[in-house]
Amino acid sequence: MRLLPLGLAAALLLASVPARGDGLDWLADGGSATRVDHAQGGESSMTLIFNLTQHTATAEQRDAGVVDLPPAEAARRHALLTFTELPDAAAVTARAHALAALAASHGATAAMIGGAPFLMAPLCHALLNAGIQPLFAFSQRRVEEHRRPDGTVERVALFQHEGFVRPYG
Repeated sequence: MRLLPLGLAAALLLASVPARGDGLDWLADGGSATRVDHAQGGESSMTLIFNLTQHTATAEQRDAGVVDLPPAEAARRHALLTFTELPDAAAVTARAHALAALAASHGATAAMIGGAPFLMAPLCHALLNAGIQPLFAFSQRRVEEHRRPDGTVERVALFQHEGFVRPYG
């Protein structure tokens, strides 16, 4: 077993989900991460992670076990994640519980979450209370520059999924 330093991210716990489709799990424990290769044991386990964000899962996220909801339920999820007016605490809590119930209705044991920062803590608590592990996606940002024929430069930001981070709690 090899230990890899995580720096500042060491305070967060990474979920045991292969992020790169390489048959490896990344676990954080204190100040280091442990990479576990399941190939030697002959079995590989992958957690199915329900997508509770406003975005469709990327190919890398799907490879890591993220499942998008059917379109009708994706629309409901999107409506629950979208705030068009200033919410009070009761409205935020109600939406968090509705999102957790949506994930639970599909038998979720983990959920990739993202959206309004003020929703994330209540959503984490609602998911944990429902027995569902909340996870935040972690991506590396890569910027590419492309020179156009007219001499201008176009900058494109690409995000490469690297894994998941468990919130405290």
